Amino acid sequence: MSLHQVRALGLLGALVAVGCSSGTVESDKDNDGGGTFSGSVVDARLLADVYTWNCVDPSVGTPYQGAFGQEASLEYAPGGITALELPEVGACTAGLDMFPDDAGSDAIDIPGMTDDPEWESDVDDGTLRKIGTGFYYDDVYPDVRTCYSTDEIMAGGVTLVDAGPLTGAATPPPNAAPTVTFSSAGSSMDFGDEVTMEWGSHLWEEVFVQVRREKEGEAWETVTCNATGLDGFTIDTEIWSLMDERIDVQQNNLYVGFQTVDRSVVSGEEIQVATRAIAVAVVQE
Repeated sequence: MSLHQVRALGLLGALVAVGCSSGTVESDKDNDGGGTFSGSVVDARLLADVYTWNCVDPSVGTPYQGAFGQEASLEYAPGGITALELPEVGACTAGLDMFPDDAGSDAIDIPGMTDDPEWESDVDDGTLRKIGTGFYYDDVYPDVRTCYSTDEIMAGGVTLVDAGPLTGAATPPPNAAPTVTFSSAGSSMDFGDEVTMEWGSHLWEEVFVQVRREKEGEAWETVTCNATGLDGFTIDTEIWSLMDERIDVQQNNLYVGFQTVDRSVVSGEEIQVATRAIAVAVVQE
């Protein structure tokens, strides 16, 4: 099973969206208008993710976005990690995977470490287990569904407290996750389906939408769109045209990610750090 194969109950409700944008298509990632680290290379990357779903406040019956899962990952490849960057706002690009599962061909293990790296937030702590050379991962809440807020789950962001030369690197504090609604949400999404999504106001710096075509939990094709500053987005035929229907996959999935991305320099190592709240459209039991 993939590290990033999330399991969720259905997101509540469906909404016919108005005033949303559908993406324009780019054939490559070179651009002047998108992303936080245009064209840059870093030594390491620390990602702190909370996966969200729609919960309901029983006292007033109001839906809100709660957390059903949390992950943290760390990649180490000095001078060998291309910083994750989004295309221009409203544009989409194929092949950009926002959920790395290794540290690439230049990966090395963190020097001076005899145990796995450790992290902490204001409310929790854990260990990043070594999965491969230079890649460490913690599934903080496997198969646990909560309705805690992102602040309650990961207050203060994630800080490396015992990670050799990377000790002290920290992701930005999380913001509240806005409620996300999909025009079709359930157990499947067929190739070519038009799906519209909307979300409420929020304080995250960037928003991305990613279509992931998955087999055995791994992404075989992806298209990522920059929805920063928008209040909705539509997956349409132009976006599907960037993928190949003939590729045999088990599931098409759709993610809406809200992220704050920064850069941390520790012991001369340049580290991309990001905190993200990620809503998932497709039910996966």
